[in-house]
Amino acid sequence: MRERQLKQMESARQGWPHNLLLVLAMNWICSVYASSEPITSPSDVLLVSQFKDHHLAYVDPQKGVIARVKVGRAPYGVAISQDGHAYVATVEGVAVVDIRSRLRTALIPYQSSLSGAQWGEYRQGGMGIAVSSDGKTVAVGVNRGNRAGQLEIISTQSQIVTASVPIGIRPFQVLFSNDGHEVYSIDHDSYSVTAYNLDDRSLRVFDVAPLGYGGFAKPHYAAINAKGHLLLPIQGRTLVQLNPKTGEQTQIPLSAQTHQHGVVLSNDTSTLFVVGTGPAGEVSGAAVLSRINLHDGRETHIPLQVDHEQIVLSDDGKIAYLTGGNSFTGGWNGISVIDLTRNKIQSIQVDKQPLGIALWKKYGM
Repeated sequence: MRERQLKQMESARQGWPHNLLLVLAMNWICSVYASSEPITSPSDVLLVSQFKDHHLAYVDPQKGVIARVKVGRAPYGVAISQDGHAYVATVEGVAVVDIRSRLRTALIPYQSSLSGAQWGEYRQGGMGIAVSSDGKTVAVGVNRGNRAGQLEIISTQSQIVTASVPIGIRPFQVLFSNDGHEVYSIDHDSYSVTAYNLDDRSLRVFDVAPLGYGGFAKPHYAAINAKGHLLLPIQGRTLVQLNPKTGEQTQIPLSAQTHQHGVVLSNDTSTLFVVGTGPAGEVSGAAVLSRINLHDGRETHIPLQVDHEQIVLSDDGKIAYLTGGNSFTGGWNGISVIDLTRNKIQSIQVDKQPLGIALWKKYGM
């Protein structure tokens, strides 16, 4: 399966169209750097994991990387609590970082046994990570190779793992429910979502395979709407709305026809932003940032030229930050900064495959 997928990607990108794309991408990156009018929010600081390194980078959108903290091997997801701590999923465990002092204060080891790859797309260890709204609990999805993954629940006060339960393979993302009583893992290679109830410790598993089991039509990331439903875009062809209470799934047709990774919901929950990475499997659409109106299903697309992984919005919702370190291709060493009111794009250089991202505020520094 993996060999066939790589051949599909290679054939989609080979030849003169690929060379032309590289030229366009380099021209695009140079042009956005040349822009004299900054489009970033002056109060934003981005915390970005450097997947090909051991570090969490502090990124000022106007100045670039301003600091780095060593957190552990191949950091993936990043989550921030309101008390000023960052939790970073690494190969060895969850790193705890005091954001203000820029120090790693703890490394909480996983209960899961790990023995496989420690670098690269299929490296074992923590992937998706989330912190509860009250800051008391961290949930992290642990990849254990071709075995079932583990969802590990951590008390931020005691800094120990309080529960470890089986989930699907390669949990790209972990989310808390709106009421904080459940945790959801997006199990990429299992085509599933696992729901874990923190109160009674029960598990429910939902298959998410609207386009079938095979190729690239897997769930990657999700957002949760005001009703508590998970929104999961698949291949720029359909948006699955999963009700985790009942298991009911409905679909909204999409038009982007592009492989899709990171998602984020607007502050008013009316719009879903989805990172399209380009051709893969049965879709041949270009890399775009899709803006989906959840009231009527209308879509607009901002061309990206290069692929990305995760996305966050500025506090006012007017700017999108996209990491360039795509988990499949390796991507490029930078972050795209998109003014959503003008569809203008700039980029920031961040090396070592910038992958996970979270937003912190300068006034909190």
